Order: sequence, then C-alpha cells, then structure tokens
Amino acid sequence: MADGSALVLGGRFEVGERIASGGMASVYHGTCVTPDDRLADRPLAIKILHDHLTENPSFVRMFRDEGSIAARFEHAHIVRVHDVAH
Repeated sequence: MADGSALVLGGRFEVGERIASGGMASVYHGTCVTPDDRLADRPLAIKILHDHLTENPSFVRMFRDEGSIAARFEHAHIVRVHDVAH
C-alpha cells in the first residue's frame, strides 16, 4: 500500500507484490499471517477482482463462481484453492 502498511484480507492473508493482471482480476503473492494456520509456511497466490468491476453484480458473481468451481479441482498441476472470500 502507498503508506507502507500491508493489505490483510480477512485477518488471515497478507497481500504482497502483483504477479499478473488480466481483464477481470489481478493475482498477488500472498502469505498467511496467522502462525498456527495450516497455510502459514506456504507461498500463496491471491486473486482480487479489479476495483472498477466490484460494483457490477454480474462480474462479482462470475468471480465467485470461478473460485467455487476452481476449489473443486485437485491435481498436481493446478493451483489449489484454499479459500473463497465474499
């Protein structure tokens, strides 16, 4: 963030540097800030809907659906979804 403070989502995930950006969202490097969490020592990717799309219910719904569907997949070559925040 501009003032040097970190963005923490849901009191659990700290958002780091942007990795990539697409038409609907950006992906950031993330870390888990709760030390006793099962994800505490793992590198994370955090996908965040672009600000200008958060007011459009259709895009919000598509974004949530994408996360819910992706969470069903489990494969060594697919990034695993651990959380879908609303």
